[in-house]
Amino acid sequence: MGRATDVFKAILARLGEAPSYGRAVILGRLGRCFHTSGQADLAVAHLREAMGVAGRLAPSDGVKGLRGTLRSELGDALRASGQYGKAKQAYEAALKIAEELKDRRAQGVDLGRLGAVALAEGNLEEALVRHRAALLLFQELRESAMEAVAWHQLGRILHEQRQWDEAERHYREAARISEQCGDLAGVAHSRTSLADMLQNQPGRLADARQLAEDALALAQNRDPGGRGPDIWKTYGILAKISDKEAATTADGERRAALHAQARDYRELERHAPLILATLARLGEAPTYGRAVILGRLGRCFRMGGRPDLALVHLREALGVTASLPPGEGLRGLQGMLYTELGDVLRASGGYDDATGAYHVAARLDEEDGTA
Repeated sequence: MGRATDVFKAILARLGEAPSYGRAVILGRLGRCFHTSGQADLAVAHLREAMGVAGRLAPSDGVKGLRGTLRSELGDALRASGQYGKAKQAYEAALKIAEELKDRRAQGVDLGRLGAVALAEGNLEEALVRHRAALLLFQELRESAMEAVAWHQLGRILHEQRQWDEAERHYREAARISEQCGDLAGVAHSRTSLADMLQNQPGRLADARQLAEDALALAQNRDPGGRGPDIWKTYGILAKISDKEAATTADGERRAALHAQARDYRELERHAPLILATLARLGEAPTYGRAVILGRLGRCFRMGGRPDLALVHLREALGVTASLPPGEGLRGLQGMLYTELGDVLRASGGYDDATGAYHVAARLDEEDGTA
């Protein structure tokens, strides 16, 4: 996102200060970049400036459409910062423009965003009305991807209203349509939400686990590095399911295993996103810190039952250490990484490779004087 921001800033500088359609567009894109990176104040400032530029342009349907888009994106930034009243005003202005332009797709998008504000404010009935109106528009337009989003949002509202059967039906329909569209992230998202609901329903733990595990597999296939938040949220749901299963089993060994899994998965939910955020801040340059964080991420994947991804990250960490100059603590770090690599290989049945990794770790420890 930082690169995109730099590109848009450079374009903006070339465009100059004179009001133009292009300047309004680029200011809006900068606002979107800041919103995506969590800088709501900068997003709001740039979007308001973009709206000011658009307001000085000669009237046309194109300019009017741009004004509607900017108001809608302003609503997103305001909603992200918790300013729901102002966000609602921005979305309503955008919806009015979409209605004047007879842009039914934009109407559906803005209705959905108004529904999201209502849900955030706890106004479930208004949220239901808004999302149902959006769903009808997307169905009429045959916009399957957006229809799936509307079904999912309606599932969330019905979930909040404790209308379990209807919520389940809506979540499943969202997942079905997302699957038809090839939107695996959407499928995983809806199945995770449904699993979270079902794990609290009597007699539905097995269904909840299956849905959560399916969602996790889909999310990890799509995002092997675990950069998105849904993967770690799903581990948290599986932790709750494991604890509930442990409470209902008479088998002491299985109960202990389930409690251990729940403990590991809760740790993943808490710590993995922080580790990933740290890795992103460190950048791609080979450094001691990057090697440490890659190793910790490998450990996360091992705890999460993905030895294949653990191996990838541990080997990448070792690759980083190989490019570093000798220094205090380097051999100790390499020894630790080889030990963890051996643990993963052994758990995966690669006993010969694991033995080799342990031997390297022992040699490094001896050289470091820590054996």
